[in-house]
Amino acid sequence: MIQVATYSGKEIKYNGKLVEQYSLHDIRSLDEYDITVIDLGAPQLWRNQEGNTKVIDKMADLKSISEMVKNSISSQIVFLLPQNVVYEYDKWSDGYHHSVELKDMLNCLTKSILSNIYQPISNMCLIYENIIKNIGGRNITLG
Repeated sequence: MIQVATYSGKEIKYNGKLVEQYSLHDIRSLDEYDITVIDLGAPQLWRNQEGNTKVIDKMADLKSISEMVKNSISSQIVFLLPQNVVYEYDKWSDGYHHSVELKDMLNCLTKSILSNIYQPISNMCLIYENIIKNIGGRNITLG
């Protein structure tokens, strides 16, 4: 059985017989599943009401998931990172004062935010690349 955790827990693309989907807030015990996919791709996830790029509003959920990852014994865990997403911060009435593409803040992203989910990522160097991959005879653009 596969568990998929997304921002909303309602992504149609993950509907399937052997898949159960939950929001990041409502994720189940990882070891209840053979595979857990944590999809961090939702643009709504990458927002911070404060005036800095060090955290996101859903940081408490990420910290809870981090503990679950540490305690997991048997589940295979896959993290899906965002593609072409803009980080918005410094909220005001109807929007945000500032924004930056995640690809332009990879160091801060790994050291301040992603390391709260999976601490060893703070020692990794993420890079951004546009690639085209041929999968099943179809060209898929990644990045």
